[in-house]
Order: sequence, then C-alpha cells, then structure tokens
Amino acid sequence: MLRRNALPIVIILVFLVIYGTFFGVLQDRGLYRITPDTHNDRFFSMDDSYYVQNFYAFKPDDTGRVVKHPLLVAFAHYFTLAERAILGEKTLEHHYMLIILFQIMVQVLALACLYKTLTVHYKLKEWHAVLLTSIYGLSCASLLFTLIAESYVFSGALLIFTQWFILQKKPLPVVLLGILLGGITITNIFIWGLMVLFYEAKLYKRVIIGASGVLGLLLAIYLLPVRHVFYSQVLHVFQSSPANYRDKFPLLTCAKYSFYALFGSTWFFIDTTDASPFGQFAGSAVSFIPSAPWYLTFLIVLWTLLLIAAAVFLKKNRQLVIPLMVILFNLGLHGVIQYGLKEGFLYSLHHAFAQILLLACLLRPDEVKWLKPVQRLLIAGLILFAVVMAGVNIQGMLALMS
Repeated sequence: MLRRNALPIVIILVFLVIYGTFFGVLQDRGLYRITPDTHNDRFFSMDDSYYVQNFYAFKPDDTGRVVKHPLLVAFAHYFTLAERAILGEKTLEHHYMLIILFQIMVQVLALACLYKTLTVHYKLKEWHAVLLTSIYGLSCASLLFTLIAESYVFSGALLIFTQWFILQKKPLPVVLLGILLGGITITNIFIWGLMVLFYEAKLYKRVIIGASGVLGLLLAIYLLPVRHVFYSQVLHVFQSSPANYRDKFPLLTCAKYSFYALFGSTWFFIDTTDASPFGQFAGSAVSFIPSAPWYLTFLIVLWTLLLIAAAVFLKKNRQLVIPLMVILFNLGLHGVIQYGLKEGFLYSLHHAFAQILLLACLLRPDEVKWLKPVQRLLIAGLILFAVVMAGVNIQGMLALMS
C-alpha cells in the first residue's frame, strides 16, 4: 500500500526531470526566443506566438478567438498580471518559459492521476500502469504540447481528471471540470458531455450534471472580462467555424489522414514537411504529413488493432464504455465530418487518454481467462512500442531545433 501511494510521487519527480531536461535543451536552442513579429503556425500549426503574446497578455484578447477559449483567455490574462506583480517585468523569452513551467506542472499531475486511475479503477498491476502512463507521458503529443505554449496540455489533463472523478462518482468535481474544459476549448464541452452521458448514475442526475456544467460555464464567462467579446461574437464564430475548418478530402485520403492523425502522430514524431497544413508560410512552418516509415506504420497498425480488439472482445466491460465513446466521437468529428482533419494531430490529447484506458481493459488481471496468455505477449509488444516511441520522439524533438 505504501509503495502504491508513493509511486504517483515518483512518477511526478521522474517526469519533472524528463520534461525539465527537454525544456533546458529547447531553451538553449532558442525555441522560446520569439519576437512580436514571430508568425504563427511555425510548429505543427500551433499558434504559440499569438498564444504567448495575446492570450498571456496585460490586456485580455478581444478577437473571435475568445469564443473558442473564453476562460483560458481570462486565466492567461490574470496569470500575466500575477507574473508582473511577483517577478516584475520579464523579457518575452522568460515570459514564454514561465508558461512552459506551468504547463509542465499541470502535465505531471495529470500523469499521476492517470496512473491512479489505472491502478485503482482498472485494477492494473503497478508496473503495467507505469508502462501505460509512460507511453502517454513520452508520446509525441505530450512532449510537444507540454513544451510548446498552447492550450492542448490543459485539455488533456482536465479530461484525465474528469475520468478519475467520474469513476470516483463525485459529481461536483465533474461539474467544475466541465466548466474548465469548456472554458479552455469550447468544443471540449461536447466530449465532457459525452463522458457525463455514460456516468453510472440515474438519468435525472446525469441531466443535472450536464446542465450544471453548461450553465456554470456560461455564468463563469459572464463574470469575467471576456464576456463582452464572447457573447457578441459567439453566434458568428459558431456559424463560420465549420465552414472554415471542415475539409473535403476524398474517402481514401480522408481514411489515410484520419489514421495517421488519430493513431500515428498522437504517439510518434512522424514525417514532417516545411509547410503549414493551410499552405501558408511555406518553407518556415512545420507540419505533420499523413505517412510514416514502414516500421512506425507497422506499430501504429498493431496499436489500432489492439484498440479494436478491446472494443470487440470486451464490450461487456463497463470500464470500456467512456474511453470507447470518446475515441469514436473524435474519429467521427475529425475523420467522418473532417473538422480540422488536415491538422487533426492537434487534438491528440483529446483522445490519447481514452486510447490508454481502452488498452488497460486488455491488461486487467480479472479479464476473461483466454486473455491471460495473450496478455504476456501484449506486454512485450507494449514495451517494444514504448522503447521505439521514446527513441523516435527524443530524436524528433531534438531535430525540431537543429
């Protein structure tokens, strides 16, 4: 028991060292030396320059972006005011670095919560839980979104916390997390609502939780200085966003993009090209392309097949339902509807935790008897996956700033 309670702390410390080391290397190589003229989309369509200078600003952002990130804009504004009050005026580079340090803190707490979810609710052996937690923590999406300023690491962390409190059957924290999730990225309120839909409670309780989250979000926005921009532009943004971000790829192209976006670049730093997915800033922006070396594609295919196997063979497992619904929602949104598909990897942390939990169902020691011999082979495969993934991602992160 003592060791189980200590392991989350060990995970936090280990990943603080890992992320801190990457942070130091990237800082030394100039990743955070931006200027007021640094353009967006320079790294995989992440708007880090705008994010650092206009979200984390002394004056709250007053553009339509507020509609998509209302509470984040308000928080980032107050974060910047607190930074100035405590530390005095900082350079733009140091301002960026402080944001990253905060993102690292949020991410390591999410990793500890993911580990606890795997051991307490999915009943995994400790080292199996450590393995899956490490895969999440060393994934391409985790490394990039933790070490480059953007909103995604917050979304991923809040989704992990939401799943924990849903399984703990504590509705108040679930409501509060729904407010935060919707405030970080407004479309996440739909993922949160889907998770609440399968909350193990009577229908009227789920309706109350869902309504409380949505109304609480609207109230929180109203009480903050972003309310004028949000309520004046919300209808326009929601009408224009689908047209602006929905792609229309042919069926086979759509399937290829979806496969690599959801199951490939989520985990691996795969092939990149010096161009924005939107065709802007050619030669100076970097974007993933829908392909990978054969050995990575092989591992990605095996990973995807394992997710399908869990969904097919363990469909009676109640712990499987929410993760499966989250994955299917993201697949439908980005793969079928093609909303933001050309940059679909950006939403990796919206479903990465669900993929981990789906695989956890295959590793549960109390699962069907015929799975036990397969579980040993599965563990060996996951170790190989983790080793290759870590090696590829370390090289990719370093190559990013070479």
